[in-house]
Amino acid sequence: MTDTPPPFLEELYKTIKQYDNKDAEEILQKIINGVKLTEDELEEAFYEVLPWISLSMLNKLYKRNKTKAEQEWEEISSVRLDLDSWGMVENLEILPLIDAKTDNSDLKTEQGVSYLVKADDTTILFDLGINKERKHPSPLLHNMEVLGESVSDIDYIFISHPHGDHCGGGMWTRENTFGLSAEQIDLSHATAFTPTEMKHETAKVKHITQPMILGKGIASIGPITQPMFFMDKTIEQALVINLKGKGLVIIVGCGHQSVSSIVERTENIVDKKVPIYAFIGGVHLPIPRFPGVNDWMEIPFYKFMGTRRPIWEPWSEKDVQDAINSLKTRNIQKVSISAHDSSDESIEAFKKEFENFIDLRVGKPIVF
Repeated sequence: MTDTPPPFLEELYKTIKQYDNKDAEEILQKIINGVKLTEDELEEAFYEVLPWISLSMLNKLYKRNKTKAEQEWEEISSVRLDLDSWGMVENLEILPLIDAKTDNSDLKTEQGVSYLVKADDTTILFDLGINKERKHPSPLLHNMEVLGESVSDIDYIFISHPHGDHCGGGMWTRENTFGLSAEQIDLSHATAFTPTEMKHETAKVKHITQPMILGKGIASIGPITQPMFFMDKTIEQALVINLKGKGLVIIVGCGHQSVSSIVERTENIVDKKVPIYAFIGGVHLPIPRFPGVNDWMEIPFYKFMGTRRPIWEPWSEKDVQDAINSLKTRNIQKVSISAHDSSDESIEAFKKEFENFIDLRVGKPIVF
């Protein structure tokens, strides 16, 4: 063996041995020892070793992102909202404008999210859907018109995270912005709160870096960084409303952060002095498969690609039960789960566990 083999090769060799892949193990040992490979061995190395090297590099990036995310969590863990100055709202309505299901044939559905949140006299547009076909007017604007809602009434735009199904489509996220339709419309009257640095032609954009009060009884729990094995990382925030006489209502986009992290952060920022009353939105549990997406070559790749763990730790039913337990142990009263990123099986599991479960449907207001 050479005096100083690359450390990542040694680490990879140990990993391959764990999985009893003799062919890959022998080829990699030769590479470590500096032995020249034959043409047949080079071909075998391409098929047997290269995938392992790729996974090893991805795992190293994942571990680095995970360490950084844990450091960020600790740095923010001491941040508390001033409950006296935060205040409460007396009336709250959440109107799903975009999601995967509806009971109204006049409305359009998408594998994306947009909710109109009315907290007393403040109107918040939470996420902007996906507009996959790049239409103008978009499904979002179409549904708003059918439901009698106006863009001019929007005070705040709240972007949960910069993914296309929440920012109005990939056409906008590729430009580090967001849009309500295939053509930009005037949003100069609105303030947008984003978890990463984003821009917009007309809206006033504020980058949220930690838990922050946005208005009376309205706050962001702050961005939570979640490393993703194949997708680098996701930075997502959730909206929380302090509802008088009830408690906290959490509104979530995709739930990449994990249900446990969302509720733990929410409890932290109020020092557990206000109970969590409701949890509304996405939990990202595509088990056994991602809704609206066919398996690729009979492989349910979203079980591996969309997880918060390495590829060798795919989604399972345990993830669903863990998320349910995170809510049940806190005696959360009302739950409504988005079908845009969770399977019918996962949603049904939540429905069985919560007596006051609310079916999330486009056009059906959730009134508190």
